Amino acid sequence: MTGLARDLLDRIEELADDQKALIYDAEVNRALDPLRTAGPFQVRCGKPSCRQPLSWWALDQQAAIVLSAERRKMKKDSAGLGGIYEFVDPDPHPAHGFALSEREAMAEHQTGRKAVHLAENPGCGVTGITTRRTWTCGKCGQKYPRKNSTMLREFVKSAHSTTTREIIL
Repeated sequence: MTGLARDLLDRIEELADDQKALIYDAEVNRALDPLRTAGPFQVRCGKPSCRQPLSWWALDQQAAIVLSAERRKMKKDSAGLGGIYEFVDPDPHPAHGFALSEREAMAEHQTGRKAVHLAENPGCGVTGITTRRTWTCGKCGQKYPRKNSTMLREFVKSAHSTTTREIIL
């Protein structure tokens, strides 16, 4: 991992308790710019005997937010743009991206088969942005609560990894 990546991870850690400051921090967002077309990265259950796919993560195109989707486009359907543009979604507009996890959670509520649940954001101060989510493995039942700052760190580490582009929770 490069020194710049370590500096970015340190800055994310500094701001982890203030999600609003983290999301709009100019230094963090400048450092994330080269990664906005990275991925999306597949997220898997962290239980070694399971490793069930849970979701796909990519960065928002303007803010320091990790967005998620249940599915990504197949290679033959991809325009090769990377990031959120590889999500299976009719309108991958950056502001629209916040709704991806909400649609996942609603579908989970209705069908009982999706993996992500939204969490409350007490004191977050960021209207309309879900900064905490919980993934539940459909195979083993393991739960993975995550704040946006944690997801950012996991995404940055995966983007700078020389061995894997998956995120194991």
